Amino acid sequence: MSKLVDNLCAKISALFLLLLLFAICIAGMLTTLYLYEENYYNLNQFNFYASQSCRQLNREYAVYAFEDYFLYEQAEDKSQWDTYQTAYVHDLLNPETSNFLFDVVNEQKEIVFSTYDENATYGITVACGTYESDGEQFTIIAHIRSPLLPGDDYYQTAYWLEKVFNNRYLILWCSCIGLLLCLALFIFLLTAAGHKRNVSGISLNWQDKIPYDLYLCLAVWLEWMLLRILPYYGGHSLWSTIVGVTLIATAMMSVMAAALLTTATRLKSGVLVRNTIIYRILHFIWFLLRKGARSLGIMFGSLPVTGKWLLTTILLFFANFLLFLGVFHHRNNGLWLFLLLVMYLCILRFGSIITIQMHRLFDYCWRLAQGEGEEQLDVSGMYAPLRRHGENLNNIGKGISAAVESSLKSERLKTELITNVSHDIKTPLTSIINYIDLLKKEPQTSQKTTEYLAVLERQSAKLKKLTEDLIEASKASTGNIKVQLRRTNVNELLQQTIAEYQDRFAAAHLETVISSNQDEIFIPADGRLLWRVIDNLLNNVCKYSLSHTRVYFQVTSLQQKVYISIKNISREPLNISADELMERFVRGDASRNSEGSGLGLSIARSLTELQHGSLHLEIDGDLFKAQLVFDQAANWTEDAATQNLEETLRPPNPQ
Repeated sequence: MSKLVDNLCAKISALFLLLLLFAICIAGMLTTLYLYEENYYNLNQFNFYASQSCRQLNREYAVYAFEDYFLYEQAEDKSQWDTYQTAYVHDLLNPETSNFLFDVVNEQKEIVFSTYDENATYGITVACGTYESDGEQFTIIAHIRSPLLPGDDYYQTAYWLEKVFNNRYLILWCSCIGLLLCLALFIFLLTAAGHKRNVSGISLNWQDKIPYDLYLCLAVWLEWMLLRILPYYGGHSLWSTIVGVTLIATAMMSVMAAALLTTATRLKSGVLVRNTIIYRILHFIWFLLRKGARSLGIMFGSLPVTGKWLLTTILLFFANFLLFLGVFHHRNNGLWLFLLLVMYLCILRFGSIITIQMHRLFDYCWRLAQGEGEEQLDVSGMYAPLRRHGENLNNIGKGISAAVESSLKSERLKTELITNVSHDIKTPLTSIINYIDLLKKEPQTSQKTTEYLAVLERQSAKLKKLTEDLIEASKASTGNIKVQLRRTNVNELLQQTIAEYQDRFAAAHLETVISSNQDEIFIPADGRLLWRVIDNLLNNVCKYSLSHTRVYFQVTSLQQKVYISIKNISREPLNISADELMERFVRGDASRNSEGSGLGLSIARSLTELQHGSLHLEIDGDLFKAQLVFDQAANWTEDAATQNLEETLRPPNPQ
């Protein structure tokens, strides 16, 4: 016996056999309990049709028969049904191979649908439930074949249930014997815990070195989690439920066995109490108290401020000691108790004031971190160190407020300047354009006059476009645009926009490549504004792309986000960063010979942000990539999806 106690292989084998026998016992007891509830121990002949398993299968098959078979057969448009599930259910309820044949009876007791086979024999005919469709109730009448045809759940369940019925007493005896063997193996493991070959005494393994209170907390937590899983576990059949409960019970037994074995080892070695976190904390506190008592004299000669606090502490302890002596060594101790109470109240008041002042400092620091430092902290009445700290925080708050106010004022003035100048330019520019149009209608005296008018017309149109872009950029940056978010199909909008640019792409000798990981991807967006964003990006592609190259359009839906990317090769070297390109009046060509105002990307970014999206640019050599990111419209109602797509996808009026 001593050799087995020290043998590691024997202990591992015993533990494995313990868990195996325990699992067998649990499965056997659950099976025995089921047989007892079915009253099988008082029956001499097995009857599957009267069993609970048969009734459960009837209910499950009735649901399949009505929801996934009858409704499918009655539907006019079968394309809306899940083809995989329909194929599975059709195979499951095939009248030629299924043991479950049924009639669908309406409220007038008329059979509206049936898979009943008159040539078959049935063991049971039973009503399995009432279901509703389009305000009308239907009853499922089930007919179960007798004998059962092999191949479905009825046959498999009846086959194994009959096996269990025939061996019901053997299962009961095996469960009882298994419990006795489990008890014997567990006693052996408790005896062998901590013993190793060629090692005298009790030796600890890695599990025994974990703090005992932490180990118990983990074990209790695991048991609690398994107990929470246990009531909700269950399959569609008796056997899957038995297997699931057996596995969970075996896992709980494993955790319990490990905890009991390590407890036995710790008790044998005498480290059960010492190897706990609570013991170590208490021991460390005691060590600090002893260390502090020895260091008290050394701290007396430290820094002046520390000396003051140390002197105050010593005086308080000394006064407390004297007052306690007066209480215990004088007959009239009422006065001493009163003085002791007054001293404690003073200490409490002093500590409360410091705590309140520190709380005010902490609260003001938090408000500074949240950007709410406009109001100054009242430092009057604070103690000197805390008051100096509060004054420093006030100075920090003033600096932050001044910087934010200056930045907002500069941005507001810049926006107002752009808006006012744009409006001031627009009025005389309209007159210039109108007079140019009138001059074109007058008889031309020379060829030079015609050329001059053409130059004036071209430059005035360019100036008009710049003015409109300035006004639009100002509105977009200030949010002064009405946004109506709707459920928008990104693929359709992108394809329509690309189709309108086909002539310009052909003129620029550009080939378009479109890809998407889904046929339909919806986002909450304003179709008019989103069209304007994509229009600006495609306009830049036509202006700055290298001829005889490809332009890639990709739409990707990933983790509730939709990514729209446009990639092209630049005609000119890109010696500018992506952040600079997003600024106003910055253009891709340093010579500024091409058409444009340098506002397109800035407007596109502002319009994207108004729709709760973002625009990112990436430059890798001559490769230019623009990416739009939106939330996917997964939680939008179907009412929003039925709106007029033509209105959503219609491009804005060029005027």
